[in-house]
Amino acid sequence: LFCPPSCLPVLLGALLLSCSMDRPALIRNTSSASSSSLGSMAEDQLVAGGLPRSLGAMAPVTAEFPEASEPVTRSLAVDTPIADLALVGPADLPRVAYIVDSSLKDSMAVADSVPVLPVYWSKSRMSYTTGMALPQLRRDLEQGFARESITVEDSRGQGSNVYECQCYAGQSLHSFSVHLYRDGCQHYVELNHLDGCRFAFSSVLYSLTSQLRSCAAPLGRKPRAGAGPCGDLAVPPALQRSGVVGVAEQERSMNALVGLVEAEDEAAQVQGLQALASAPARELFFDARSSATRVAALALAQVASEEPARQLPAVDAVAGAAQLPGASAGWARKAMDVVAEAVEETENPHVRREGLRAVQALAKRGAPFPKRLVDVVESESRETMDLPCQHLARGLLQACQA
Repeated sequence: LFCPPSCLPVLLGALLLSCSMDRPALIRNTSSASSSSLGSMAEDQLVAGGLPRSLGAMAPVTAEFPEASEPVTRSLAVDTPIADLALVGPADLPRVAYIVDSSLKDSMAVADSVPVLPVYWSKSRMSYTTGMALPQLRRDLEQGFARESITVEDSRGQGSNVYECQCYAGQSLHSFSVHLYRDGCQHYVELNHLDGCRFAFSSVLYSLTSQLRSCAAPLGRKPRAGAGPCGDLAVPPALQRSGVVGVAEQERSMNALVGLVEAEDEAAQVQGLQALASAPARELFFDARSSATRVAALALAQVASEEPARQLPAVDAVAGAAQLPGASAGWARKAMDVVAEAVEETENPHVRREGLRAVQALAKRGAPFPKRLVDVVESESRETMDLPCQHLARGLLQACQA
């Protein structure tokens, strides 16, 4: 086609406008021209479709269309490909070995342990050494505590090697501690008496250590055969100092006991209550006509006390008096109400156990078993760790169901 030279500028402008509308300019233009052209790029720099090979040469370019009132920006979103990662199996993972220092291993251990016996420690006579392992030693001690009605509180705050213990024996409430230490390849066990009659505690110590597999030779003193409920403490020191033992007049003996229990000194009061539970004092509970005396009324009044040191000997005295021939059924019913209330309200396990023993003795005397104690007896028969109390509760439960 022949085109005069004067028409070439018009034809060239129409061609450029048609090219810009069909294919948007995506090539970065570094020149001062407002429009971009693909003709300035070599063929080897373009891919199929006219796109550049290098992403760095691409940039959004604004093109003005005649029919649009506002400029429109066209862009191309391209995701950069990520190289494929080789999958690694468990067999291809590197093998790493960790070596733990011995000091770190000891600090990380959670096994049970006790402190080492100090070099300055002076071993007492109430102690023994055993080669038994610590877990077996703890189990042996706990089984002995259960058989001897000893309540235990494990003092973990003191290095987990101290047991705070409490028991009732010989008309006295005893407190003592058991310490465990490592002594070379063996374990050292020491018992310390803290409160109570030391003479009566010697019999408790013998009874406890004679049942321990870890103790080769029992500690303490063996109770004499035929002695009172407290072993060597058959006659309490309170009665001996009062001089009422062997006195025939009951009035004088009762005055001595009442004077001890009602004394202002607390220690004298406890001694008087311990004397109430002794075998000689029980004979003063009833007169020749089987009527309750002032001593019997005093014992029932102390059963209602809220202090275990007072309740325990008083309950023990009532249990012993219920076995006397002079105990009447009327007094047994009255005593049953007082003892049942104490057993139901107390939180002390020793008061509960001795109270159930008194309930059993009063029931044999003719007093009806109180129904409000059924729940207490069922709980003690299942949950308590005190084996004598557990057997006692099961016997009472069977008697109630019969």
